[in-house]
Amino acid sequence: MTDPTHFPATYAESFAPAAADAPPQDIISDEEITRVHANANFGSMDKRDVVKWDLLKIACGYHTGHTARTILLEHKLTRECKRNHRYPP
Repeated sequence: MTDPTHFPATYAESFAPAAADAPPQDIISDEEITRVHANANFGSMDKRDVVKWDLLKIACGYHTGHTARTILLEHKLTRECKRNHRYPP
């Protein structure tokens, strides 16, 4: 049970998911990364970095390529929005 006298330091902290403090490997395993990426080739870029950078792009409102977007959809880190080809956060 949580302490009823504890108040979050910030407004955002009150809505932060528990997984926010977890390392990325605990959220998406290396096996899952390998399975979803399959034969996708992003050159010398690490598969986990592809997920990290393209998720950041989408969160900031930038466009990402089809393959990277599909990978993020399979990981269920984003959802597709047909309207104006914009990505919801």
